Amino acid sequence: MLGLLLAMTGGLAYYGRSKYFPEAYRKLRGLVPGWLGAILLILSIGVCVYRYGTGLGLFMSSVLIPTAYCLLVFVLSLSRAYAAITLSALLVFLLIDIIF
Repeated sequence: MLGLLLAMTGGLAYYGRSKYFPEAYRKLRGLVPGWLGAILLILSIGVCVYRYGTGLGLFMSSVLIPTAYCLLVFVLSLSRAYAAITLSALLVFLLIDIIF
């Protein structure tokens, strides 16, 4: 879960520059600079490699990063209330992942 949220935050830096970025979330557009987005994406790969080992970790990160980008586009296409509910559910899953 931590790798997924890091990849989503890193992807926000690049999706924010897109012409398809929703106008309802205009405040998020410059929130994450490009260099920090790249570091967060590399850090998400590192989290997967640390957690699952080298081979499986690289495979998991190759699945996790596109999933994070798709989830980011999906969440930002929702209204603000549903986006907040979805992100809070992801944070609950992150807490469950950290605790157990």
